[in-house]
Amino acid sequence: MIAILIAILPSCLDGSGGFDTAGSDEEEPNGTCAEAQGPYEDGLVANGTFSSSEDQDWYLVDLSAGGDVEIRTNDVNGDDCSDADPQIDVYAADCTTYLGGNDDDAEGDTLCSGLVLSAAPGPLHVAVAPCCGVERSARYQVEVVAH
Repeated sequence: MIAILIAILPSCLDGSGGFDTAGSDEEEPNGTCAEAQGPYEDGLVANGTFSSSEDQDWYLVDLSAGGDVEIRTNDVNGDDCSDADPQIDVYAADCTTYLGGNDDDAEGDTLCSGLVLSAAPGPLHVAVAPCCGVERSARYQVEVVAH
């Protein structure tokens, strides 16, 4: 199995216009790849909070099958992610091989972030962090779904 580590930075993408409040809550410390929260199976929904502009939250997702993986952020307040402005960065199991990232949606109409990438089965690291100097405590949601 291959594990994927996902780092999320401030930005938000919410293709559905909503969010799932039933997600797991983020737990500190998870500010580095080595401290990544998880492993989770694909289908991860996690609710997190940025405590400062320097906060970064890492998640480890273990993909059961290879293929396309969608990673996106949503606004826990149900709007356009303007409070958190999360950014997403995705790394391979070694925590150094960069697989992709996104800050703000492609259409430019929301500060939520999202991307789709092709990944092999196993670990994936996802990092989420606030973008552009967000100076206050702000909540976000991250989702990782294999297709």
